[in-house]
Amino acid sequence: MPEAAKLAYLGPVPWVALGAVIGVIGFGVHGIGSLILMLLVLGFFAKRFYRWQAAANGGDPNAIPVWASCASPWGRRDRRAPEPKASGNTAFDDYRREMLRRLEQDHEDFQSFLERLRRAKDKSEFDQFMAERDRPAPPAPQGDRPQGSWPQG
Repeated sequence: MPEAAKLAYLGPVPWVALGAVIGVIGFGVHGIGSLILMLLVLGFFAKRFYRWQAAANGGDPNAIPVWASCASPWGRRDRRAPEPKASGNTAFDDYRREMLRRLEQDHEDFQSFLERLRRAKDKSEFDQFMAERDRPAPPAPQGDRPQGSWPQG
């Protein structure tokens, strides 16, 4: 084999250095990957927590969240659904519009009824608590046997 085709023997030092460089790069990639994975997991749990909170508070858990930074600058957005597309029949559109208005009114009336029921229940429970608290404690039962004696058996 000609001399030009042979590689010079440099010893183990370059290979150790190359291994160290590859190890540092691998460790960095591993660290970045774990950070990205952690951020994805935190985002998933934030979404689950938001849906859980929305369902617990009576909202639609599948609704798209409106964060404070994305809210309209003119106050709260209208929570009602947009008006459906016109069907072309004005009589049907008027009927549908009136029916939706009545359903929304019934929903609001029902919500206020539930709120009154909750308040009445809370008030009755509180009144019962106050009546029980103000009632004097019953006297301790007095037996036939004198204090400090053992029962006969």
